[in-house]
Amino acid sequence: MMGMEEARKGIEKKMEKVKYKIVVISGKGGVGKTTVAVNLAASLARKGLRVGLLDADLHGPNVPKMLGIEDERPTVENGEILPVESQYGVKVMSLGFLLSSKDSPVIWRGPLKATAIRQFLSDVRWGELDYLIVDLPPGCLSVDTHILTPFGPLRISETRAGAMVYCLDSRRRIVTRRVLEVIPQGVTSLFELKTENYRIKGTASHPILVAENGRFFWKKLLDIKPGDALPVFEMGDAIMHASWQQPLSVETVVSISAAGIGEVYDLRVEGGNFIANGFVVHNTGDEPLSVAQLIPKVNGAVVVTTPQDVALLDSRKAVVFASQLNVPVIGIIENMSGFVCPNCGARLFPFKVGGGRRAAVELGVPFLGSIPFEPRIVEAGDDGVPFVVKNVEAAKTFEEIVERIREFLGDKQ
Repeated sequence: MMGMEEARKGIEKKMEKVKYKIVVISGKGGVGKTTVAVNLAASLARKGLRVGLLDADLHGPNVPKMLGIEDERPTVENGEILPVESQYGVKVMSLGFLLSSKDSPVIWRGPLKATAIRQFLSDVRWGELDYLIVDLPPGCLSVDTHILTPFGPLRISETRAGAMVYCLDSRRRIVTRRVLEVIPQGVTSLFELKTENYRIKGTASHPILVAENGRFFWKKLLDIKPGDALPVFEMGDAIMHASWQQPLSVETVVSISAAGIGEVYDLRVEGGNFIANGFVVHNTGDEPLSVAQLIPKVNGAVVVTTPQDVALLDSRKAVVFASQLNVPVIGIIENMSGFVCPNCGARLFPFKVGGGRRAAVELGVPFLGSIPFEPRIVEAGDDGVPFVVKNVEAAKTFEEIVERIREFLGDKQ
């Protein structure tokens, strides 16, 4: 197996062949970040540029679906993985290619996730590229969430770095691990998952442990369906036996529904997961941190947000993340900015308007533009077609955004 130093050198060598490296990030799930990443890659490729797209979302890799290549598989040649090339001229690498079926979810522990991302960078034959676009996932939990500790349940907002909490190890044993950090992330849209006796609120992309046919794996909150089985733990008392091999019980999901706007937190634990409101949930922030630390000299980050007033809070999280890793912020994109009526063409604003622009001004970063919400954009994604190749209003707007990104990077056309 390749050692850490050897892998690092391999990544540096591969990335030397990439002119511009861009990460697409957001402060919350459900803002259309993957849609932006896919269409940014497709738009650049349509201009004759050599483009790669790395899907770093290891819990719900959707890039293959959105490019119509979910049935493709990468090949290996001379010890290197050859990325799948889409009909839109984009080289793609995603864990979605390696799943046994389209519906297969993924279970990863922190160290394994870092290894997978490292392999996508060091072992994939990206070749000479003008652009490598990296799609990074977010995830947060509601302020009402309670974390299970040796002293009983503790509100996530009252949990502190250094505290000991319960988590599940690789052999399904309950063990205690140290909290690395707890970060308030402002206010955002939430979804509530309910079983017969438990419930939890979080963002659409937060991974929760699911059980099926004796296996455990992670699914994003909004990818979980009624009828799915989830392992649950009694939250009333502290767990006294760290040698338990199985959860107390398994419960069936009754419903998943929108839960309005609420305050959210990021929590990261040494063990990679923790027990919250009776469920086993995954750390937040692992993939973005891993990618940002592994890719040398990232040229910039594109932040995707929505028009609501809370856009400032969501964007601040992403901008701070980028600045802490010395990654320049290329700018903010406001997605779902107004609804275009398919019948009369009138533009309505059910999600308000201007939040992204105001966030950019407040945070002192460029505003790249607004993408309207169009039903045909959703249809295009489901059909595996980037909307930039369709005759939709958003295509022209998005081309202007792409030009601003290239201008920021000094990419002379």
